[in-house]
Amino acid sequence: MQLRTPVLVRNIPGNAAVVTDRRTGLLFSSPEEFVLKAKELLSSPTLQQCLTEEAYEYVSCVHSWDEEKQAYDRVVTNMVCRQSEPNTEDQSASVQKFD
Repeated sequence: MQLRTPVLVRNIPGNAAVVTDRRTGLLFSSPEEFVLKAKELLSSPTLQQCLTEEAYEYVSCVHSWDEEKQAYDRVVTNMVCRQSEPNTEDQSASVQKFD
């Protein structure tokens, strides 16, 4: 979308949160619908242009590259920090003694 390329994506929650069907891209729910919408998209330069313009405007306003980068940086930093923390659980509880 940011690359000004029309998108045709499966209608799942993650995609549908970003793509509005026939406004910022095309959503499909079945292989047959994919084929129909792909053919429509390929045969309609007007549809391609409209979707591309709307999608670019949407992602430019709502999904900043800098904000996305900062969010990923926070996730990675949190993961690294958690892995480097010493295990505070009583490890002796997990050791079994055999007499």
